[in-house]
Amino acid sequence: MRKLIREMHRRSMWQVLGIYAAGSWVALEVVAQLAESLALPEWVDPFAVVLLVIGFPIVMATAFVTAAETPAPKPEPADASVATIETAPTPAAAAELGSHRFLTWRNAIMGGVLAFALLGAVTVGWVIARGLGIGPAGTLVARGVLEERATILISEFSSPDSLLGRAATEAFSIDFSESRVVRVAGPSVIAAGMNRMEMDPTTTLDADLARQLAEREGIPAVVTGEITPAGSGYVLSARLISTEDGTVLAQQRQTAANEDEIIGAIDGLSKGMRERVGDRLRDIGASAPLEQVTTADLEALRLFSQGTALRHREGPSDRVEALMKAAIERDSAFAMAWRGLAIVYGNRGQEPAKSVEALARTLQYQDRLTRRERHLARASYFSHATLEFDRATLEYEALLEMDPQDHVALNNLAVDYTELREFERAEELFARAVAVESVVVTLGNLAEIRANLGRFEDARVDLERMRGLFPESPSPDWYSAHISATEGRFADAIEYMTAAREKNPGSFTSRSIHNSDLAVFAASRGELSSAASYLENAREVNAERGVAFNYIMNTIQAAWVEAAVANDTAAALALVETALERFPLASLDPLDRPYLQLAELYAYAGDVKSARIMTAGFEEAVPSELRPRYESEAPRAQAAIALAEGRPEEAVRLYRESDTGYCILCALPGLARALEASGDRAAAIGAWRRYVDTPWFYRSFGNKYQQGPRLAPSLEILARMHDEDGDLEAAVIYYARFTELWADADPELQPRVQAARARMEEIVRERG
Repeated sequence: MRKLIREMHRRSMWQVLGIYAAGSWVALEVVAQLAESLALPEWVDPFAVVLLVIGFPIVMATAFVTAAETPAPKPEPADASVATIETAPTPAAAAELGSHRFLTWRNAIMGGVLAFALLGAVTVGWVIARGLGIGPAGTLVARGVLEERATILISEFSSPDSLLGRAATEAFSIDFSESRVVRVAGPSVIAAGMNRMEMDPTTTLDADLARQLAEREGIPAVVTGEITPAGSGYVLSARLISTEDGTVLAQQRQTAANEDEIIGAIDGLSKGMRERVGDRLRDIGASAPLEQVTTADLEALRLFSQGTALRHREGPSDRVEALMKAAIERDSAFAMAWRGLAIVYGNRGQEPAKSVEALARTLQYQDRLTRRERHLARASYFSHATLEFDRATLEYEALLEMDPQDHVALNNLAVDYTELREFERAEELFARAVAVESVVVTLGNLAEIRANLGRFEDARVDLERMRGLFPESPSPDWYSAHISATEGRFADAIEYMTAAREKNPGSFTSRSIHNSDLAVFAASRGELSSAASYLENAREVNAERGVAFNYIMNTIQAAWVEAAVANDTAAALALVETALERFPLASLDPLDRPYLQLAELYAYAGDVKSARIMTAGFEEAVPSELRPRYESEAPRAQAAIALAEGRPEEAVRLYRESDTGYCILCALPGLARALEASGDRAAAIGAWRRYVDTPWFYRSFGNKYQQGPRLAPSLEILARMHDEDGDLEAAVIYYARFTELWADADPELQPRVQAARARMEEIVRERG
């Protein structure tokens, strides 16, 4: 310290100014580093600047005074014998000297140290008070005003421009959903609540309606927002209001000079509100600004917000697809719009090339996603692009570490566990997700998994709950149809699916997917003419839209009905050739070319040459990084070829290798045929029995798995094999199931039904 003071005395004022500037820069850098690493409040940096500004005139005054006080060298007296007489200073001079003693380098340096010590003490006190809920610094969670992980409802920001208000609400929700302390009520929660209020879910959720909804749903607080034009700019405000009594718990205000600054202002509103609620400052500071994780283009955000709102109401509709594409046209790096487009394609379960491309683009721009959405983007890519479910589960587990009640993570992780055939674990996760948020998709998934476990009564309870919450939705009927089909009640399945289709008769989903499902139900009952009519309707809508992949898959579905149900392989091959003439495979994206499905069908029908052409096309066209998505289909196609070429042992090995993934039935018909061809009749019967007796929700799911129509022929085969082996009791059981299922089959199938019934009656007479 003394050395520093002596050095300061020796410097000129310009040198002192340079030293102070350099020291100030170092001090600010240290404060900034500490603020960032320790997640200190935002006012620490400005406070340090203020202290340095206050210190500047003090330092310069001290430099001036000390320079003025520095004595000039005394001249030697001419006569050394003459003594110098010291005189005491005058009273005025003494007073001036006393004031100068205050402006010393020791005092200046000590004052600076004490000022920054005071800043540190105030900061520590503020942080402690914030965490303990003391005084104005205390957060709402720390003070007990809100419970940790409480749900917050965000109403639509009021604005003269309704689209701007919706975009602002979407952006605010995106950032606020990063909170680790509270949860944001999702659109599905809002829609379900509006249904219970007997209101149209599309009604604008203004502040008054939001508070009513929050009161009904037990949500403790509501965020309301407002955008007010002010000259050429805007004033944005947000308030957190208690649902119980309307008390304003917290409020924030930001300004934007023009529309380009609105997203940044919304970011400031959200982060300020998160700080007051109780989020850790470190987490808030780690969140990227909204203009980086969403889009700097306000019009793109408007389009995205419209599409998101519409998707939650209509599902993966054409209008949602158009809005997401329009947002991407405005900002090609808009990661969340790409993700929204991927959700549309993924929920349709069709057009795999478009889905994979959108997922890849989301991953490409993942730096523009929030932390939570980055995990979702990666998980979605692994689940739906490469089908690497082990990697996807790691991403969802990371999300659940951030928030154990993350509804999307719980549901999607459970879906991945179903793909890994861990049904009990999946049921547990679906139940947790339903406890957090009872929405259509999660209730349906829970019912589905319980049906797979054979717990049909529990599944029906889930569907009745869904029907009560969403009476206008076609989903309860759709799920009820497939639950009925899983139980073998195909007449009921047709009734439910028809009801689902009629709730939205003009939609693409109803005209394509619902008709495809109806075709499976009808074919399972032996009503092949009805099945053909349903499939023709589905193919027409796909042809109108130019969706070649769906058209070809519908045709493959129709061909399997001809080949495996009607035993007319020539008709099956003719159907496929006609479809491929209309939509040649070369005109499709490689991922939209159903090479492996065609190969399996060709091999079953005896056209091995065409089957090999298909597998060769697959090897050439599909990139290696996407091969994991075909880990069950590829060996199954090769197995079908091996069986057709008279290599049953190799076919058995390949069918067993293909027995992975969610489709627990897909390998069994081929495996049973291969086992019988290899001479292992007992194992073949076991495979057939597993096929007909195992409950599986997607046994009759349209063109994806194509299993439903094979049920009756499989029962017929089992009855015959048991009959031939002398197990007449088992033969009667399967003859009865077959004849009951095809009791109303088309006339051309009735001879098979009559033969089975006659043999069953003969066995019963012989056995008394």
